[in-house]
Amino acid sequence: MPVPGKYEAAQRSILALAQFGEVAGRAISDAVGPELRGNAEVITLFYLDLEGPARPGTLQELTGYTSGGTSRLLERLEDAGLLERQFGVVKDDRRAVIVQLTRKGRDVSRRMAAEVARTIDEQRVVLKAVVDQIGL
Repeated sequence: MPVPGKYEAAQRSILALAQFGEVAGRAISDAVGPELRGNAEVITLFYLDLEGPARPGTLQELTGYTSGGTSRLLERLEDAGLLERQFGVVKDDRRAVIVQLTRKGRDVSRRMAAEVARTIDEQRVVLKAVVDQIGL
């Protein structure tokens, strides 16, 4: 049974976005391997590369993780040598933590971005499908 028209555009948009995610995910996997393909890892690395050091709470909001999930994410990325946490560097709050990329983390972020950029023509087709579906 066909889906009523008012829901079809939303469903097609989600399908197109999922295709975009697959294209970008494959490019990222090609650049650094499947262990960093997760959205939270990519969001964290790209955000820190673009915006600079951040508090874990900011990364928690971006990823949608709980505070515990964010801590585990940061531990994994720190164990991989991609970021470092600094304690006691915020004026008037010695307990505060700041997260920043290491040189390796910056290199990985930029390698992922370069690989995604290499697939830009394929992504353009997918994104056009999204725009067409939502009527922009």
